[in-house]
Amino acid sequence: MPYTVNNTRGSVVSTVNDGTTATVGGITLIGKNFTGYGETVAEDFIKLLENNANTTAPADPQEGQLWWDTTYQSLKVYNSSTQWHPTTVHVGTTYPHAVTTGCLWFDTSTGQLNVNSTGLATGFKQLAQASTKTNVQVISFTAGAVDDVEHNGYTVDSDVEVLAEVVESSAGVKEVIRVVSPAAFQIKSTSANVSVSGTVEYAVYNTFSADITVSASTISANCLIHGVNLKDSLQSEGVSADTLGSHSATAYLRLTDTNPQVVMGHIKPPTHGTAATDPAVQVGTASIDLGADGAYFRNLYAMSLISQYGDIAERYEADDVYEAGTVVSLAGEKEITQTTEFKDTKVFGVVSTKPGLKLNALAGDDATHPYIAYQGRVLTKVSGSVSKGDRLVSSSLPGVAQLIEDENNIDYRAVIGRSLVDKTSEEVEIIPIAIGVK
Repeated sequence: MPYTVNNTRGSVVSTVNDGTTATVGGITLIGKNFTGYGETVAEDFIKLLENNANTTAPADPQEGQLWWDTTYQSLKVYNSSTQWHPTTVHVGTTYPHAVTTGCLWFDTSTGQLNVNSTGLATGFKQLAQASTKTNVQVISFTAGAVDDVEHNGYTVDSDVEVLAEVVESSAGVKEVIRVVSPAAFQIKSTSANVSVSGTVEYAVYNTFSADITVSASTISANCLIHGVNLKDSLQSEGVSADTLGSHSATAYLRLTDTNPQVVMGHIKPPTHGTAATDPAVQVGTASIDLGADGAYFRNLYAMSLISQYGDIAERYEADDVYEAGTVVSLAGEKEITQTTEFKDTKVFGVVSTKPGLKLNALAGDDATHPYIAYQGRVLTKVSGSVSKGDRLVSSSLPGVAQLIEDENNIDYRAVIGRSLVDKTSEEVEIIPIAIGVK
């Protein structure tokens, strides 16, 4: 009579008929009255002892089964998604196993521990890395030539000390990423160690090149500018030293008090404005940005900020695309939606297109995350006649404000702001209001 074999969870694994055998996970199950079963039982014990050690996986594997892969000398476990997962971290320059989600690989070529997040060969992500060290070294050069303006008293053959920031990888590879120089000069080729490969001096001499002006001529090779010299980046005085040749020096804002762009105590963008003229009467608008997308200043310190526009706004996720001047509330399926009821106490702000101060700028774009003004002066859709100073609330018109009407019975939670002008028409118009003022 055949018998049924169940696994730990009570599921049927196999049915073994009398006088026969069945194979499950590389192990032979023996039916009743099967002759010569002793050898089969002994082999089953050996297979269990060595975890089916072989170059190929056992047939019909069961969830949780172990297999010693002799090709890669790795113990693997089987799961219900029909995959064999290595239970150890593979060490080597490449990952030779069949890639599975969650597998670990220590890449000996980079010194990084990686985990696979997708089950694809491209899905390995760095999990950890041997520490990278940084240090700052003071190194000396001899000046071969000095800039006409940015020399700071140094002359030809002066000994100049600079600060070099060095990054050293776990493999011992050193790279100079930044040099701070007290002057703009060309490094003399006979300076100590400039011809010795592997030294910091050599790395500076062979990596950093900037345009300096000497006797009205431009010298580029093996030069440092006055200030911060960065490899492949922008900071402070113009562009990085080793890429200056591909950029115009006047395309970037330079922040030195001796630079001609400083006019009567004001830093002026290059190629804009008139030298020696008070900035208050300058004609024209500069087109230079301070920083850019993906290249942000860490902190800005100032006594005051001057902005042409008048409101403070922040990006919020909207449930639809709203035009400028639309009154919104903290409601709807997203963070904000346009108001639709009179005296909405959840009223929050107004869609602004030209905020004076933009917050949460990277949250999205104007379609999905418009700037919502909640303080200051902002153009707003208003229905009906209002007088300067009147308090405004949301109306029943979508996204439109109106006069509160009864100021003797005010729920200040519903006040969006106060009108800054007189409006005589009953139509919807866009007018400036002082938002956030009760």
